[in-house]
Amino acid sequence: MSALPTLTLTTLLLLILAATCYAQDLIQITLPTPGQTITSKTQLDISYTVIGAQTLSPAPVNATYPSSMTAQFEWLAKGTQNDPLALSALGGMNTRHYAAGIQNKEYTNSWNVPNCHFFSRYNPSNYDFRLVFTPVYKTELPGEEQQSDHQQQPIVIPLTVQVNNATYPKC
Repeated sequence: MSALPTLTLTTLLLLILAATCYAQDLIQITLPTPGQTITSKTQLDISYTVIGAQTLSPAPVNATYPSSMTAQFEWLAKGTQNDPLALSALGGMNTRHYAAGIQNKEYTNSWNVPNCHFFSRYNPSNYDFRLVFTPVYKTELPGEEQQSDHQQQPIVIPLTVQVNNATYPKC
Protein backbone atom coordinates (compact mmCIF):
# COMPACT_ATOMS: atom_id res chain seq x y z
CA MET A 1 0.00 0.00 0.00
CA SER A 2 2.90 2.41 0.68
CA ALA A 3 4.39 1.80 -2.79
CA LEU A 4 1.47 3.60 -4.46
CA PRO A 5 2.15 7.05 -2.90
CA THR A 6 5.87 6.70 -3.67
CA LEU A 7 5.12 5.79 -7.30
CA THR A 8 2.71 8.72 -7.64
CA LEU A 9 5.22 11.15 -6.13
CA THR A 10 8.00 9.86 -8.39
CA THR A 11 5.76 10.21 -11.46
CA LEU A 12 4.81 13.74 -10.44
CA LEU A 13 8.45 14.74 -9.99
CA LEU A 14 9.37 13.29 -13.41
CA LEU A 15 6.51 15.21 -15.05
CA ILE A 16 7.63 18.47 -13.42
CA LEU A 17 11.23 17.87 -14.52
CA ALA A 18 10.13 17.10 -18.08
CA ALA A 19 7.96 20.22 -18.21
CA THR A 20 10.82 22.46 -17.09
CA CYS A 21 13.19 20.92 -19.62
CA TYR A 22 10.79 21.36 -22.53
CA ALA A 23 9.48 24.82 -21.68
CA GLN A 24 12.74 26.76 -21.86
CA ASP A 25 12.92 29.50 -24.47
CA LEU A 26 15.99 29.47 -26.68
CA ILE A 27 15.67 33.02 -28.08
CA GLN A 28 15.93 36.10 -25.84
CA ILE A 29 15.48 39.69 -27.05
CA THR A 30 17.94 42.05 -25.35
CA LEU A 31 17.17 45.21 -27.40
CA PRO A 32 14.76 46.87 -27.53
CA THR A 33 13.69 46.53 -23.93
CA PRO A 34 10.01 46.47 -22.93
CA GLY A 35 8.69 50.04 -22.70
CA GLN A 36 11.72 51.50 -24.50
CA THR A 37 11.08 54.86 -26.16
CA ILE A 38 11.71 54.93 -29.89
CA THR A 39 11.80 58.09 -31.99
CA SER A 40 10.26 58.47 -35.42
CA LYS A 41 12.60 58.33 -38.42
CA THR A 42 15.51 56.84 -36.49
CA GLN A 43 17.28 53.53 -36.68
CA LEU A 44 16.37 51.09 -33.91
CA ASP A 45 19.03 48.61 -32.84
CA ILE A 46 17.74 45.09 -32.28
CA SER A 47 19.83 42.57 -30.36
CA TYR A 48 18.95 39.02 -29.46
CA THR A 49 20.60 35.93 -28.09
CA VAL A 50 20.24 32.35 -29.24
CA ILE A 51 20.70 30.42 -26.02
CA GLY A 52 22.96 27.39 -26.11
CA ALA A 53 20.85 24.49 -24.85
CA GLN A 54 23.81 23.07 -22.95
CA THR A 55 24.13 26.32 -20.96
CA LEU A 56 20.66 25.86 -19.43
CA SER A 57 20.10 24.07 -16.18
CA PRO A 58 18.61 21.59 -16.57
CA ALA A 59 19.50 21.23 -20.24
CA PRO A 60 16.47 20.57 -22.45
CA VAL A 61 16.11 16.98 -23.57
CA ASN A 62 15.16 17.88 -27.16
CA ALA A 63 16.08 21.49 -27.89
CA THR A 64 14.19 22.70 -30.96
CA TYR A 65 15.81 25.76 -32.51
CA PRO A 66 13.89 27.90 -35.00
CA SER A 67 15.27 28.10 -38.53
CA SER A 68 14.79 31.89 -38.53
CA MET A 69 12.78 34.66 -36.90
CA THR A 70 10.59 37.53 -38.11
CA ALA A 71 9.77 40.86 -36.49
CA GLN A 72 6.51 42.73 -36.99
CA PHE A 73 5.75 46.28 -35.88
CA GLU A 74 2.19 46.23 -34.56
CA TRP A 75 -0.16 48.89 -33.28
CA LEU A 76 -3.55 48.68 -31.58
CA ALA A 77 -6.07 51.36 -30.73
CA LYS A 78 -5.69 52.06 -27.00
CA GLY A 79 -8.06 50.00 -24.90
CA THR A 80 -8.38 47.19 -27.47
CA GLN A 81 -6.77 43.77 -27.47
CA ASN A 82 -7.67 42.23 -30.82
CA ASP A 83 -6.88 42.76 -34.50
CA PRO A 84 -3.67 44.77 -34.44
CA LEU A 85 -2.49 46.57 -37.55
CA ALA A 86 1.00 45.49 -38.56
CA LEU A 87 3.88 45.94 -40.93
CA SER A 88 6.83 43.67 -41.48
CA ALA A 89 9.90 45.09 -39.76
CA LEU A 90 12.45 42.33 -40.37
CA GLY A 91 12.32 38.89 -41.95
CA GLY A 92 14.71 35.99 -42.13
CA MET A 93 16.53 36.94 -38.94
CA ASN A 94 19.41 34.55 -38.26
CA THR A 95 18.84 32.07 -35.43
CA ARG A 96 21.70 29.65 -36.00
CA HIS A 97 22.85 28.27 -32.70
CA TYR A 98 26.42 27.54 -31.68
CA ALA A 99 27.55 24.00 -32.55
CA ALA A 100 26.02 21.48 -30.13
CA GLY A 101 24.52 24.40 -28.18
CA ILE A 102 27.59 24.67 -25.95
CA GLN A 103 27.43 28.48 -25.68
CA ASN A 104 25.14 31.42 -26.46
CA LYS A 105 25.28 33.27 -29.78
CA GLU A 106 24.53 37.00 -30.10
CA TYR A 107 22.97 38.70 -33.13
CA THR A 108 22.20 42.32 -34.03
CA ASN A 109 20.01 43.94 -36.65
CA SER A 110 18.60 47.41 -37.19
CA TRP A 111 15.22 48.67 -38.33
CA ASN A 112 14.18 52.07 -39.60
CA VAL A 113 11.35 53.42 -37.47
CA PRO A 114 8.56 55.00 -39.58
CA ASN A 115 8.63 58.78 -40.04
CA CYS A 116 6.32 61.41 -38.58
CA HIS A 117 3.83 61.05 -41.46
CA PHE A 118 3.10 57.51 -40.28
CA PHE A 119 2.68 58.66 -36.69
CA SER A 120 0.49 61.56 -37.80
CA ARG A 121 -1.95 58.96 -39.08
CA TYR A 122 -1.43 56.57 -36.14
CA ASN A 123 -0.95 59.04 -33.31
CA PRO A 124 0.86 57.56 -30.27
CA SER A 125 -1.74 59.14 -27.98
CA ASN A 126 -4.39 56.91 -29.64
CA TYR A 127 -2.39 53.71 -30.26
CA ASP A 128 -0.18 51.25 -28.40
CA PHE A 129 2.90 50.04 -30.31
CA ARG A 130 4.97 46.87 -30.04
CA LEU A 131 7.47 44.68 -31.86
CA VAL A 132 6.51 41.01 -32.11
CA PHE A 133 9.35 38.56 -32.75
CA THR A 134 8.11 35.22 -34.10
CA PRO A 135 10.41 32.20 -34.31
CA VAL A 136 9.96 30.31 -37.61
CA TYR A 137 10.34 26.54 -37.63
CA LYS A 138 11.05 24.47 -40.73
CA THR A 139 8.15 22.39 -41.96
CA GLU A 140 8.24 18.77 -42.90
CA LEU A 141 5.80 19.11 -45.79
CA PRO A 142 5.25 22.12 -48.07
CA GLY A 143 2.25 24.17 -46.95
CA GLU A 144 2.02 22.56 -43.51
CA GLU A 145 3.25 23.92 -40.23
CA GLN A 146 5.31 21.65 -38.06
CA GLN A 147 3.64 21.21 -34.68
CA SER A 148 5.79 20.65 -31.65
CA ASP A 149 5.48 21.23 -27.93
CA HIS A 150 9.05 22.55 -28.03
CA GLN A 151 8.38 25.63 -30.17
CA GLN A 152 8.88 29.03 -28.60
CA GLN A 153 5.93 31.42 -28.59
CA PRO A 154 6.23 34.90 -30.16
CA ILE A 155 8.06 37.47 -28.03
CA VAL A 156 6.16 40.74 -27.57
CA ILE A 157 8.09 43.93 -26.75
CA PRO A 158 5.84 46.94 -25.98
CA LEU A 159 7.29 50.28 -27.13
CA THR A 160 6.70 53.95 -26.44
CA VAL A 161 6.85 56.25 -29.46
CA GLN A 162 8.20 59.79 -29.51
CA VAL A 163 7.41 61.70 -32.70
CA ASN A 164 9.94 64.20 -34.02
CA ASN A 165 7.73 66.87 -35.64
CA ALA A 166 10.51 69.48 -35.73
CA THR A 167 10.91 69.28 -39.49
CA TYR A 168 7.27 68.51 -40.41
CA PRO A 169 6.18 68.12 -43.26
CA LYS A 170 9.68 67.04 -44.42
CA CYS A 171 10.16 64.60 -41.60
